[in-house]
This record gives sequence, structure tokens and C-alpha cells, in this order.
Amino acid sequence: MVEGKNILIKRDHIERMGFLTTRWISAPNIQEAKRIAIEHVKKELDSLDILLNTLDDIPLFSVEEIREVNSFGDNLVPGSGFTFYEEE
Repeated sequence: MVEGKNILIKRDHIERMGFLTTRWISAPNIQEAKRIAIEHVKKELDSLDILLNTLDDIPLFSVEEIREVNSFGDNLVPGSGFTFYEEE
């Protein structure tokens, strides 16, 4: 589970949002899994072309939860999409 904060996006108007999203990652260790998950999230956000953050006001990303599993099951790997929420 990856959380993003300080995400400045354009919709009907400009909003500062946060989000939660899940990514399914295959990696040799936890640190690499975190790095890959955040990389996937950044690439997807870039592809949406909604970010308005500047270099002096960057988005913040953190891995909030990691669970080791034996199989991804029916989950689409690595996953996509975001659940956005308004930041206060």
C-alpha cells in the first residue's frame, strides 16, 4: 500500500490531494519492493498528466504497508489506479 501526499492536481479546479493505492511487486527484498512500488506509482501519475507540482513543492510518497505473499492470485500485477482524498 502506497500513500501519496501533497499531490497538486487539476480537475474542474486545482486541488491538493492525497491518495492510497495498492501495488503487487516481485522483488528480492523489502527495500527493493518499496522502490519499485513508488516508481510504478510515479510513472502512472505522470501518464495521467494531471500533476501540477513544481520542483519546490514536490509530491511525497511512502509505503504504508507491505505483506509478503506466496502468489498474487487473481490480482492484476502490478495494479493501477488511485483512491484520492482531499488534504486538509
